[in-house]
Amino acid sequence: MSQSGRFFLAAMATATLLAGRSALAAGPADALTIGSVTVQPGDTVSVPLFVRDVAGTPLGGDRSAFIQRIQFKVNFAPAGRISGCANPTFPDCAVEFIPAGLLAGRTPVTADVVKNLGSIAVNYAYDRTTDRIPYNQLAADPGDLVGFLKFVTSSALQTEAIVALSFDSTDDATAFADDTAAITETVAADTLRVVNGSIHLSPVAPADSCPALPGAGNLSINWQGSSGCTTTSSSCTTNDPIQFTAATFGYTIASCDSVAWAFGDGINGTGTSPRHVYTSTGTYNVSLTLANRNGSFTVTKTINVTTVATPPTPPIGCTTPTANNVLITWSAPSGCSSISGNCQAQEIVTFTAQFFNYTVCTTPTFIWTFGDDTAGNGKTVNHTYAAPGTYPVLLRFTDGGSILDLQTSITISPAAVTTCALGCVVVAPASVVTMTSAGFSAPSAAASCPSAVYSWSFGDGAVLTTGAAPVTHSYGTPGTYTWNLTVQPGGAACSQSGTITVLPVPPRRRSSRS
Repeated sequence: MSQSGRFFLAAMATATLLAGRSALAAGPADALTIGSVTVQPGDTVSVPLFVRDVAGTPLGGDRSAFIQRIQFKVNFAPAGRISGCANPTFPDCAVEFIPAGLLAGRTPVTADVVKNLGSIAVNYAYDRTTDRIPYNQLAADPGDLVGFLKFVTSSALQTEAIVALSFDSTDDATAFADDTAAITETVAADTLRVVNGSIHLSPVAPADSCPALPGAGNLSINWQGSSGCTTTSSSCTTNDPIQFTAATFGYTIASCDSVAWAFGDGINGTGTSPRHVYTSTGTYNVSLTLANRNGSFTVTKTINVTTVATPPTPPIGCTTPTANNVLITWSAPSGCSSISGNCQAQEIVTFTAQFFNYTVCTTPTFIWTFGDDTAGNGKTVNHTYAAPGTYPVLLRFTDGGSILDLQTSITISPAAVTTCALGCVVVAPASVVTMTSAGFSAPSAAASCPSAVYSWSFGDGAVLTTGAAPVTHSYGTPGTYTWNLTVQPGGAACSQSGTITVLPVPPRRRSSRS
C-alpha cells in the first residue's frame, strides 16, 4: 500500500477512537453497494459499485467536506470459482477495478489496488479543488455508479454455484474520506453502510442473453420540451416538462439492459423516455448510462435552461397555486403511503393531488407521468407498477390559467407473496325437492385475495366457476349427490365436500267432490 493509503488508515483509526466507537449512536449513514449478477461459468462479468450520499453525515454535498476518497476491500468466496485463484500457493485471481459512472475519465491522485487470494483492496482518491466528485445527494438506492469489479469466472463448474461478494470492514478496510483523510466515515462508526452482493454462476444461459453494449456513435440523448425546445434548437425553460429519450443507432435496448439517467440537478430517472422539470435556470450535464452484465456505457450531453417560463395571469379572483398548496400523495392496499413505507409491484397505487388552503378557480386539469413510460389524467388516478424500482412521478396542474409542475419519486418493492384467508365452510341444505333451487353459500375470501376463484361441482355432472358465493343449483333427478367446493386464491387452496338428498316432487293431492 502507498504512503497515502497508510496515512488514510492511520487517520481513520485516530478519528474513530476520538469519536468513541462504543458510545456513538446510529444515525445517518452514507452507503457503498456492490451489485449481484447472474452469468455462465467462464464468463467475464462486471459487477457494479455504487455510492449513495446521504444528508447529515460527516461527508457530503451538505457539508464542507466531500467524499473524495473511496477505500474498500471486497472478499470473494469461494475464491476457486474465479479464474486464476485455484492455486492457493501462486494465486493470480482474475479481478480488477474499473472506474466508471461518476469516476469515469477522472484522474486520481491515489490509485492503489492490492489483490490476494479471495480479495481485492482498492484505494482511490481525487483532489477536491480540481476534481470534486459530483454525487447526487439522496439519490435513489443504490446511489451513483462509481465503478465495476471485473471478474473472469472459472469455466470448470458444471453445476449452479454462488460467489459471495462481501465488504471487509475489519480495521476500517472499507471507508470514505475527504481528500486529506482528515474526516472519515466507517462501518464501525455507523457513518457508512455497506450492501453486499454476489455472482450467481449458472451453467444454463440466462433467458435473455445480453448483447454487447453500443459504442459512442450508437447511443445518444435527445429531448423535447412542451414549450417547443429540442436537442438541436432553442434553450429550454424552467417549469417546462421535458421528455428525454435514449436514442440508439444500430442497437436495440434489450430487456436485460438497465437505463439510468442523471439530470444534473440532483434528480435521477430510469427508463428509455423519462420526463423531467428544471426549476432553476442554468447549464446542466445530463448523463445516460446503459448497463447490463457485459458492463456499462455512459454518454453525456449539456442542456441549457435559461428563460423562466412565466405562466399566464390568472383570471380576476383566482389565486396562483404553489408547491405549498398542491401536493402529490399516494396510498395502496399494502399500507404504503407518500409518508411511510414502499409500495409493491403489481398492486394498485392511488395517486391524489391534495389541496391545502387552496380553492380551485375554474375547471382544473391534472396530467400525470409515472416514470415507467405511462401517463394518466385526473385529480385521483390509479396506477400499477410492473417491476420494483424507484420511479419519478410528475404532475402538471393547471387552473385558471396558472400552471404548476410538481415532481417527486416513489420506490416500489418486489411484489409480496400474499397469504390469503380462505373461506371453505359451506352452508348447504341437507335435502331439496327435485327441480327446486338449492342455495349453497361460503364466506368470501379476505380482501387480500381479490382473485379468489370458487369452483363448485354438484355431483350431477354440473360444475360452476365463479368469483364469489352464494350460488344456486337445481337437480333434475331424485337421489343423493356429493357436492364439492374448492377455493383457490394465488397458489393456496381449500376444499370441502358434502351430500345433498334430492327428493321426488310430491304427488298432487286431488280434491274430492261432495
